[in-house]
Amino acid sequence: DTRPKAMLTMLSQGGNAADVHPHSRAERSRSAGSTTHRPDPSVGVFVEMKNSQPSFTFSEACFGALGGAAYGMAGPVIGHPLDTVKTKMQGEKAFRSQSATAVVRSIVKSDGLSGFYRGIFPTLAGSAIFGGLVLGSFKGSKAACCGTVLDDPIPWSGGLQGSVLLGGLVASVVRGSLETPLALMKVRQQVGLSWMLDGPSHRVRILDYWRGFGPTFLRCWGMLGTFFVTVDYAERLAPELVATPVVGPFVKGGVCACAGWAVAWPMETVKSRVQADAHGEVKGGTFKLIRD
Repeated sequence: DTRPKAMLTMLSQGGNAADVHPHSRAERSRSAGSTTHRPDPSVGVFVEMKNSQPSFTFSEACFGALGGAAYGMAGPVIGHPLDTVKTKMQGEKAFRSQSATAVVRSIVKSDGLSGFYRGIFPTLAGSAIFGGLVLGSFKGSKAACCGTVLDDPIPWSGGLQGSVLLGGLVASVVRGSLETPLALMKVRQQVGLSWMLDGPSHRVRILDYWRGFGPTFLRCWGMLGTFFVTVDYAERLAPELVATPVVGPFVKGGVCACAGWAVAWPMETVKSRVQADAHGEVKGGTFKLIRD
C-alpha cells in the first residue's frame, strides 16, 4: 500500500493530508460541479479532470420541449380571436383599409362568435408540436455548442454568445418548416376559404402546402432571434429580477416576446398575404412583395 508513503512525501513538502486522502478528496469532489474526478490507482488519490463535453444535451432538449408544448397550446386558446381579426386585416383585400372594430363587427354579423375561432384546430395541434420542438431545439443546439468557439462571448456584444444566435437560427428553421402548412390551413379558413388547395386539373403537390415558407422563416428568425437574445441579456444582466416569481415570467413572456413580435410583424403581414391568396394575385417572391 503506497498511500502512507505518498502522504508522508506530501507532508514533508508542506502539503495537506486532505490533498492525498481519498475520502477527503471525494468529499471535495461532491461539492465541485465543474470538474470530474478519476482515481489514480498508483497512489490512491483523485485526479481532477476537466469536463469539456456537455452531459445534459438530451435532457435540456426534453425539458425545453415539454415547456414549449404547454406554452404553445395556451397561446391559441387565448389569442385566436384576435389572430382571426389580424389575419383578415392582413390577408383579405376587403378588410385591409378597415379598423379592427369594423372587422369584429363584420365577423359577428356574418358568422357569430364561432367565426373568431375558425381555423383554431390546426393551430392548436401544431402549436403543441412546434412550440415544444422550438424550445427543445434551441436548448439542445445551445448545449451542443458547449466547449466550442460558439460558447465564447462575441466581441463588443456585452457577453452574448454565438451559441444563442445559432440556437435561434435552428429553432427558426424547425418552426418555419413545421408551421408553414398549418398556418396555410389556418389562414385560409380564417378568410373564408377551404384549406384544400386546388391546382391545374385538381392536381396538387404536397409541397404546395409549404406556400409562404420564405416569409414564415424570416418572420420566425426575426421573432425567435430577438426573443432568445433579449432573454439572454435579461438573465445575465438582471438575474435577480428574472428569477422573481411574477416579474420574471412577465419580462420573458411579455417584454421579450413583444420585442420579438415587433421585429417580425412586417414579415407576418407578408406571410398572411401570400397564404390568403387563392387567385394568384400575389406575384413574385417575398422581397418583391415587400417592395410593392
